This record gives sequence, structure tokens and C-alpha cells, in this order.
Amino acid sequence: MPPRDAREGKGAGLGPLPDDVWRALLERALVRDVVLIVDARGTLRYVSPSAESVLALRPQDVVGRSLWDLLHPEDRPGAQAQLAEPVGTSGVAAPVEVRVQHGDGSWRVLEAAGATLPEATGLRCVVARDVTARGEQDAKLRLSDSILASVGNVVVVADATGAIQYVSPSVRSLLGYEPAELLGDGWWLRTGGDPEERARERDRVAAMAAGDLPVPGGSYERQVTNRSGDVRWMAWTDARGPDGLLIGVGLDVTERRQAEEALRESEAQFRALIAHAVYGIFRATHEGRFLVANPALVELLGYATEAEVLALDLAHDVCAEGGRTLEVLLRAGEEPIRGADVTWNRRGAGQFTARLSGRAIRDPDGGVRHVEVLVEDVTARRNLEIQLQHSQRLDAIGQLTAGIAHDFNNILTSIVANAELVTANLPPESVDLRADLHDITAVATRGAEMIKKLMAFSRREHLALEALDVERLLREMAGVFRRVLPESIEVAVGVRDVGTARLNRSAIEQVLLNLATNARDAMPDGGTLRIEAEPVTLTGSLAGVSTPIAPGQYVRVTVSDTGVGMEARVAERIFEPFFTTKPAGKGTGLGLAMVYGLVKQQGGYITVSSTPRRGTRFQLYFPTTFPAGLQGEVEPAVDLVGGTENILLVEDDEAIRRLAKRLLERFGYHVVVAVDGQDAAEFLREHGGAIDLVISDVVMPRVSGPELLDIARASGNRVRFIFTSGYAAEQTRLQTPVLARHPFLHKPWTVAELLTTIRTVLNAPALE
Repeated sequence: MPPRDAREGKGAGLGPLPDDVWRALLERALVRDVVLIVDARGTLRYVSPSAESVLALRPQDVVGRSLWDLLHPEDRPGAQAQLAEPVGTSGVAAPVEVRVQHGDGSWRVLEAAGATLPEATGLRCVVARDVTARGEQDAKLRLSDSILASVGNVVVVADATGAIQYVSPSVRSLLGYEPAELLGDGWWLRTGGDPEERARERDRVAAMAAGDLPVPGGSYERQVTNRSGDVRWMAWTDARGPDGLLIGVGLDVTERRQAEEALRESEAQFRALIAHAVYGIFRATHEGRFLVANPALVELLGYATEAEVLALDLAHDVCAEGGRTLEVLLRAGEEPIRGADVTWNRRGAGQFTARLSGRAIRDPDGGVRHVEVLVEDVTARRNLEIQLQHSQRLDAIGQLTAGIAHDFNNILTSIVANAELVTANLPPESVDLRADLHDITAVATRGAEMIKKLMAFSRREHLALEALDVERLLREMAGVFRRVLPESIEVAVGVRDVGTARLNRSAIEQVLLNLATNARDAMPDGGTLRIEAEPVTLTGSLAGVSTPIAPGQYVRVTVSDTGVGMEARVAERIFEPFFTTKPAGKGTGLGLAMVYGLVKQQGGYITVSSTPRRGTRFQLYFPTTFPAGLQGEVEPAVDLVGGTENILLVEDDEAIRRLAKRLLERFGYHVVVAVDGQDAAEFLREHGGAIDLVISDVVMPRVSGPELLDIARASGNRVRFIFTSGYAAEQTRLQTPVLARHPFLHKPWTVAELLTTIRTVLNAPALE
């Protein structure tokens, strides 16, 4: 019932109204709200007619029922407690939301507020309004916020002034801000960088929201600043919303931007690496079409620009071996290219050897898209490898010839010494026999000369060197050539101011004569023999010489002819002993081998270049200075006399052992022989004090000569030693440095050499 004051019209300027009038006014005014009057137990005493339109409940059906029967079971306790509590000083209880069952069985959410009726003790008036729709909107809004909080986008809504009206909860995880911090001017104050740039962006947003600027059709990227002060990149997409609002959706693309920047930097570094690489690098198809060529490859092929190279065809314009390069590229589809050597053309500069290494690049389907190849010019390396192989072959042959010379020297020693002994014992009337022995000695001497040539090739003989005037020497030799060469061969001399060089006169004359002889044979129909000399400086390498070069000043002597020339395969072997292109009986093949060895013995170098039908050129390099101790010395001669001392002769060659014993005994010496170093060591241990001199071969089985010396010295024996060997003195001393301090006899020795050396050693002061 309406309050009494109301019925009486207090404060409204109206007189008292009847109860039915008040009821009618109340029921017409409350069409959206339901008015309930309940007692203290919750029994409905009155229900307004609007309950039927709001809840599909007729008042007469529910009056007298308990209010709690209409409420959701979960909401009953709270509603009962609310009804039991006294209201505030205003007489109106705080509103509460409860679920009430609709006539169709569904639950509706009502917001109810109660008030105590003063004159109806225990009764309360409850006014309830259906807020189900608002709850659903709130739920949808909460769901939207939840969704926006979980996605990776930030949603910002701005009005036509540029003020921010909404920021999605996802801003917490993305930028570290609370949405409420960014409302109004918060976004423009807390994000972005340059204040002027932020102001321009706000004006642009306001203009788009107001419709003064069109909204971009695509996305755009801008920087924002998070709570930590770090700059992040956001990709924004804008759309015009209702009521003059602009909706912006931002996606954090910082990682993508960083990845793109890293990729750009990596690509720039890769391009720089390719552009500045010292090796050629290219990308090409299997068909031989260039796709990419770096500057090093452009230069390697002799062109000026990459475009010129890209216009080339590998098989026809670059490869000098037909389809060889294409074969290599095709195999890249099966396995990587690892150091394939091919011959390529260099524009305007002939050919070179290119070493290819690379791989095939495949497309997603596994097919070969193209090949990427690294190119290295290995021409110089290949030439050095060939020269090294040639040098190693010559060294091996030198070792072989040295061994042959050693054995042959033993034979010659026996022949010469025995011939001398027999000749010395012949009566004067044995003229024919003396002549026969003389022939034997002459033949042995010729053999010794051949051995010297072999030793010269193997660089085992030591030459005494002196400073010779090169110009004078060559002009003298040119005069000799003019006398010995046919008139059809012209001799030309070209010498610049070269001064002196470190030479052995006999050796250099022999070298030049051999080269002149070869030139004569190469020019049967005549031609020109040219001899030139000039000073040069070598810095450590020389084309055509595989061994290291001693840097310094040299004289280069060039001997060239206009003869038939040689093919490369012949020039490679020209210095090998016994190698010759002459018919049988026309040459031994030792001439140029001797030249090679004699040049090396003088500390020089020699190279050869030749072209068929265009002649041959030899270039000889000789140092102009003398290293300390290299210049040879000549020992003074002494009288050939014998003696009475005790000599231990150690020799593994039976013939030489027997010959030397007879020879020494004839000249008064007492001789004990040993077959090798071990036999001699045992004798010295027992009778070492009685021996005045040991003559020992160097190379022997079991115990060598130097080892025998060590054994003697270890036991305190200071007996004198003379060493002898069929190997060259220089070779033996280099291999056994201790021999440099003791006299050395090179086989084949003569009787005079043997006796003179013995007396020189025995007459010297005693060893300490």
C-alpha cells in the first residue's frame, strides 16, 4: 500500500486520494519494474501487475507464496540475509541482483532494492527490474576483453579529438601498461618517441576519426615505447567505427623487424664477402649460363664488368676443353665439387688452370636449381708441382748416379793402381807391355772422366770458385765458338755492364761449350747462337725453379738459338742423365746433365724454355758474391815417399784392400787389414796402441768409418784417421760432418795421392 503521507498528498499540493486511485497510479507508472511486498518470513503479500509482462507470472498466482520459491537456489541465502538485515538510515537497502524463474522456466536476472514500510511493521517493499540483457552485454564485454587480453594484438579506440576511449587488456602483456593508464591522453604521453611525432600522429588519428582524412587501406608500421623504455615496432590497421570513433589494431612485429634487419645485415655481409673475395665465385645453370659473377671472377676472366661475364657461355667462351666444365657442373647434382681442375680461357691472355669447388642448390622439390662454384687460379701452383716433380726426379736420378759412381770408382781405383804397380816393376825393354798398360790407364782415365760428369750432375763434387770478369769470359768463348761452329751459324754477343761473378773457369767453359754444341745440333741448316749477360736481382723465387732461391745479386747468362726447338715433354727431361733425342751412337745423354750439375755446383740456377721450330733458350744465374768458406783452396804438393809406420787399412772391397796393402808395404809401411768397421774396432781394442794411422772407407756394412772413429775416441785412442770413399767428398762430408775435420781421399785415388796424403797426416803434429 502507498505510504500514508503519500495517500494524504503531503508535499505534493494535492488533497487526499482514495486507495484505489493510488493503486491505479502505481500500477500504470511501473511498467518495467515489479513491485513486491513481503513479510518478515518472505511471504508475498502483494505483487504488481507488471510481473506478468516482466516474468510471465500472474500476481494472483504468486501472492501468498514464498518469495524464496521464485529465486534461484544459489541466490536464496543472500536474499534472505539481505531481507533480515536492517536497512540504512535512508530506509532503502542496497540493490542486489538475483535470479528469478520466468514463467517459461528460464531464469531472469533482476536487480532488486528493498525498503521498509513504516506503518506496516515487518513488511518490506521490493522494487525489482529485469537486467538480464545488461548482464548478457556485460558478459559479452568481459568475454571480448578476455579474448583481446589473450591475443597478440592491441586494440585502441580514439574519438574525433584524438582522445583514447578504449585500450584492450592485451596491452599489459605486450607493452606492460594497464589499459586505464592509456585512456584519454595516456596513450600519447606514455608511448611513442619524439613528442612532435606523437602530436602529428594524434592529429592524424583525430582527423581520420572525424572523417577529414581517409583511413589507409593497408597496414603501416610505427614505433612505440613500452613501460621499460624499450622501443617496439607495431603494425597498425585502422578502421572507422560508430559514433565518430577510430579503431586501431596493432600487432607487435619487433621480432620480425629484427629478423629482417639481421637478414639484411647478413645479406650485406655475404654480398661484401663475395664482392671482396680473392677467389672467383659464380652461380650458373647446368647448361653453362652464368647467373651471378663476383668481381674476382670478372678480373680472372679478363673482363671489365659482371654484365660482360653474364653474357658468356661457359662451354664455348670460357672452357678450353669443350664440355669438361659442364661435366663437372653436372656431377655437382650427385656430389659436391671438390677441387676439379679445368682449363679456362682468359680474354687476351691465353689459358690458365682453374680449380673448381662448389655444390648444387636445390629447389623445395629436390631438383637442382643451379650450382654455386668457387674458382681458384692454380696455374702457378700446377707449374710448381710439375717443376717439383721434375726436380725430385732429377734428385732421385742423382742419387742413383752417385751410387753407380761409388761402385765404379772402386773398380777404377783397382785398375789404375794395379796398372801403376805393374808398370813400375817392368824392365825397360818391355815396351809393348808398357804400351798395353798405358792403354789400360787411358781407358780408366776416360772412365774417371765419365764419373766426373755423373758426379757433376748429382752435384757431389766441390769446385774451387773465383771472381771472373763475365764480359771478358763470354767474349773469349764467343771467339772459340766462331772457330769451332760452322760458318752457317752466326754467333752474337750482347753483354751489359755485369762485372764479376762467382765461377769456376773450367766448369763455366765446359757448360758454355756443351750449350753451344747442342745449339749447333739444333741448327743443321744454320741460324743464330746468341749469348747475353745482364745483372739481375732475385728475391726468393724463380720461374722454372722449384727449389728456394737465395735472394741477392746475380748475373744472368742467356744462351739461345734459332733451331728446331723442343716439345714441352722433352724439355721436362732434358737434364736427365742418358736422356737424349739424338740417334743411337750420336750422343750419350750426359752433356746437359753435366751442365745442370756444374751450374748447381757453382751455386747457380738454370732454366730452359723452348718452342718447336722457334728455338731454345737456356738462362743461367750465377751469384756475384762469395759466402764465407765457399771458395776452394789448392793443397801444395809433397814428395812421394813412404815410411815405416804401422797402418790399419779398413776396406770392404777385397780388390782395393789387397791392392792398397801391397802398395803400402812396397813403400815400407807395416799394414794390418780389416774387412769392415767392426773387425777394425775389435783390433783397436786389443792392439790400438801399436797403430799409427787408420785408413778407413766411409760406407761399410755393420760399422761405418765414422762410427769406427767414434768407438776409437770413446776408448781414449787418439790415432790419426784418413777416410776414403767412392762417393764424392762433398756429399760424404755433408752427410757426416765429423769427416770435415779429417783428411779425405776420393776414389779413384792414385798412388801419388795416397802416399802424399799419408805422409802429410803422419808428419803433422800429434793429436792432443
